[in-house]
Amino acid sequence: NSEVYYTLDLSVNTGDYQGARTRTTTRVEATSGTVTFKLVSSTIRKLEYDLGYVGAPSIPSETHNSGNSVNVNAGTYTRDGYEFVGWSYKDSAGNTVILQPSDTFNMPDRVPGTKLVALWKTGLTVDNNNGEAVSQSSAIVGQPIHLVRPVKEGYVFKGWRDSDGNTYGINETVIMPDKRFTLFALWQSPYEGNASLLPDED
Repeated sequence: NSEVYYTLDLSVNTGDYQGARTRTTTRVEATSGTVTFKLVSSTIRKLEYDLGYVGAPSIPSETHNSGNSVNVNAGTYTRDGYEFVGWSYKDSAGNTVILQPSDTFNMPDRVPGTKLVALWKTGLTVDNNNGEAVSQSSAIVGQPIHLVRPVKEGYVFKGWRDSDGNTYGINETVIMPDKRFTLFALWQSPYEGNASLLPDED
């Protein structure tokens, strides 16, 4: 618990007369609390690198003055089943900024610094399930997958199902997980569940 003291100096003005000053002290007990703060004594900021997966090797951090133009680490990194494609960080508005190795950017003025997280690509398989060849490509882990809406004659596209059994709506954003990933198109016949559109077999 803390003790806080408030001191109040009172004076009275009557015309041209300055009254005697009266000093009053009031003692108030404050509840316990915790305050966390950081003091910034210079413009030096830390720039950290994170390869973003368990067991990844560490990369030495750097120090730069805020506002300086900084060259991003140009090293090439490897990971089984993945391709290294650059770095990302969050700007002051919370937006993701993607940087290529050797790109330059202005060192943000933030405490204690900025962390750049590695971007990795891994395998993506898209099966439109409409007679077309299965698409084999790759996508960046943690980023939206750019999907083209497929077509299938006589069917209505209903969204996607992934290799884990999760389903996604037509307009739902699919985020690339940190593993090889497969998506299957879901289709529905326009007559399915609508008896009024079925042929009259009688």
